[in-house]
Amino acid sequence: MKRYKYLFFVFFLIFSFHGRILAENYTLTIPTPKYEILTESDLHVIEMQDYGSNGEPGAPQLPARTYLIALPPAAEVTGVQIIGLNQKELPKSYHIKPNALTITGNEDSRELFQESLQKSQQEFNSNYNTIYSSDALYPEQIGVYAGQGQWRRYTYARIRIYPFQYQPLSGKLIHYKSFSISIDYELPTEDSQGLRKIQHLLTDDVLDDIISQHIINFDEARQWYPETNEGIQLSKIYDYVIIVEDDNIKQAVDKLKTWKEKLGHGVKVVTLDTVYANYNGRDDAEKIWDFLRKKYSNEDWGIRYVLLAGNVDRIPTRFLFSSDKGWAYATDYYYAKLTVNWDVDNDNRWGEFSDDNFDAAPDVIVGRIPFNDQATIERICDNIIAFEKDFGNWKQTALMAM
Repeated sequence: MKRYKYLFFVFFLIFSFHGRILAENYTLTIPTPKYEILTESDLHVIEMQDYGSNGEPGAPQLPARTYLIALPPAAEVTGVQIIGLNQKELPKSYHIKPNALTITGNEDSRELFQESLQKSQQEFNSNYNTIYSSDALYPEQIGVYAGQGQWRRYTYARIRIYPFQYQPLSGKLIHYKSFSISIDYELPTEDSQGLRKIQHLLTDDVLDDIISQHIINFDEARQWYPETNEGIQLSKIYDYVIIVEDDNIKQAVDKLKTWKEKLGHGVKVVTLDTVYANYNGRDDAEKIWDFLRKKYSNEDWGIRYVLLAGNVDRIPTRFLFSSDKGWAYATDYYYAKLTVNWDVDNDNRWGEFSDDNFDAAPDVIVGRIPFNDQATIERICDNIIAFEKDFGNWKQTALMAM
C-alpha cells in the first residue's frame, strides 16, 4: 500500500543448540489520518477516520486503532518498539469526554443485570476519579503490542496505536502524526513444529481478497509466501460447505446447491452424522469445528463459505466467555476461526480474552438459516436464489435495518 512507507528490512543470523534460527527485524512507518475535534455539552470529542476509541470506561475517549502487520510464515515475535513521530502539542485547553460505562449480560435477569450495572459504575467512577484528578499523560503508552495471530496462511502481529495523549488537569493534548513500528522476530528452522503446523496453508489464497483489506502491508507480504497453484480445477474444490441435520434438510437445500454451482462455486452438503462419526471433540460443536479445521485449507477443500442449515437446537452454536467469571454469549463465530485453540487452559470456557486465543480475523465466512422445518428452509433458499438473481436498481438504494 502506497500510504505506508517501509523504512528497512534487515536480518542477521544467530545460532542455538537446536539448529540455526534466522532472527530478523521489520520496520515500517504508519501515518495517522486527519482528525476533527467536536464539542458536545462543553466536552471535547476527537473524531478520526477508521479509528475507534480506547474503550476503557471512565477514561478519556481518545482515538485508537489496532493494525495487523504481516510477517513471514510462522515468524515468532521477540520484541516490538513503537515510536511516535512528529509530536505536536495543540494550542488550546481541552476537556475530553470520558468513555461510557460498559454493561455485560442482558436485562432478562434483573438481579444479574443490576449486579453488572453496579460493577460497571464502580469501574467507571474509579477510572474517572484516578485519571481526571491527575495531570499524568493518558494513555501512558502511545502504542501496544497486542500479540500475534494466524489468518489462513498469513502470520501477523497486532499493534494498537494511540495518536493522542492527554493531560486532564492542564487540558493539554498531544498529537502524533505518524508512528515507527519496529518488530523483532525469529523464523523457525525447516523441521520446526511451528513451520510444520502451517505448512499446508502456505499456498492458501482463498480469502486473500478480504485479508488484503485488513493487513496493512499485504502487497509486500505476498512476496514472502509461495505462489498459488493456478492449475487447481474449481470442480475439485468445495469452497461452499452446507452443514445439515439429515437427508431431509439436505433435500431442502438442493436447489440452493445447484444455484451456487451455476455461479461457479464448488458446493458440498454434509450431514451431522457424517461429521460426528469422523471427527473429534469434547462436544458436538467441537466436532463440527474439527471437521472445518481439517478441511478448510486449499490443500484440501479450500472452504470460503459455511452455511449452517438448522437452528441451534439441531446444529449447536458455541458459548464464548470474556473471562474466567464473565457471562457467556452465544456465537457462530466459533466456526469461523480455525487457526487457534479456543480453550487453551481446558476449562470449558472458550474464547476468554486473557486465557485463550480469541482472534477476530475469520478463516471462513459463516452464516446460518435458523430454522429446522424442511419446508421453511426450502422457502428461505428460494428467497436467497431470487434475491441473488435480482439485479434491480433498488438494491443500490435499499437500507437494511439492524
